[in-house]
Amino acid sequence: MFVSTDDGEIPLSSIRTAVRRRDAVTLVYGDDEETRATLASWDQALRDTPQQVFPAESGTYLLHAAVEKGVFAVSRSKVLAWCISADRILYPISTEGVNGSERDTPPVLHPDGTVDVYGDHTYDIYQFWAEAAEAGLLLKPRERLIA
Repeated sequence: MFVSTDDGEIPLSSIRTAVRRRDAVTLVYGDDEETRATLASWDQALRDTPQQVFPAESGTYLLHAAVEKGVFAVSRSKVLAWCISADRILYPISTEGVNGSERDTPPVLHPDGTVDVYGDHTYDIYQFWAEAAEAGLLLKPRERLIA
């Protein structure tokens, strides 16, 4: 997990001290390097940090739909585990890494064939989701559809 600072993104694991001020957080990391993060950025990084991780069931995938040159295609990434963040949100950890927020999480195909679209709803079968995605009914950033 990372926090956005004045000097770019830095891993939370490299931070040695954090001092919360009225308008920002002063961070010391690495070899006594110092930087600042906004309160909002710091709080978001802490909320997104996994509090608990457990394995995903075999056959769980993130779905990535794309329409390129008029051809609809779906690729998938294996979900290795799930993590629960400090703000009690369940996030998948895939072969692509941790998907850090609900709005950035692609749809999830479960072993029973259902597809969860975060912030939207659950499709009872994969085919229903694929038809909606192909018809352009899921044109949201988290679907990563390419026009």
